[in-house]
Amino acid sequence: MLHIDEKNIRLGLIAEDRDDCIRKICAVMAGNGYVGGDYADAVIEREKMYPTGLPTEGTIVAIPHAAEGEVLRTGVGIAVLESPVGFYNIADPEELLMAEVVFVLANFEPGKQLDDLRSLMECLSEPEMLKGIRYAACASEIVEIFRSFEPE
Repeated sequence: MLHIDEKNIRLGLIAEDRDDCIRKICAVMAGNGYVGGDYADAVIEREKMYPTGLPTEGTIVAIPHAAEGEVLRTGVGIAVLESPVGFYNIADPEELLMAEVVFVLANFEPGKQLDDLRSLMECLSEPEMLKGIRYAACASEIVEIFRSFEPE
């Protein structure tokens, strides 16, 4: 089960680029006691080697994460961007995708990160769910969207 805390959700986030977006989400997560100050650097370094942009239907997303860096509590940081930022495609690292929603995963138990990725991928395969997240009016609405989603 994904750990979605509305304190880690930012709507209308303004970011200059991918790295700025990751740093801003990680700063929110750090402020809420989920990750240490080095987590953003670890996520950015991993993103350079293993891109996480997904050409999902209707709303382009990215799911940056890292196996390194300090994680204090398992959680997901979510940014609904004011203007999309470029993340390279997970399946085609040459293709730049303009992500509208970014999910930063942090897992206290690294062995469970793959399970969280799978759960998130199931959610992201639902275009209506993504649309709901993209156009949510408040963070609590996004939390409710995740609560109502039950993967098969």
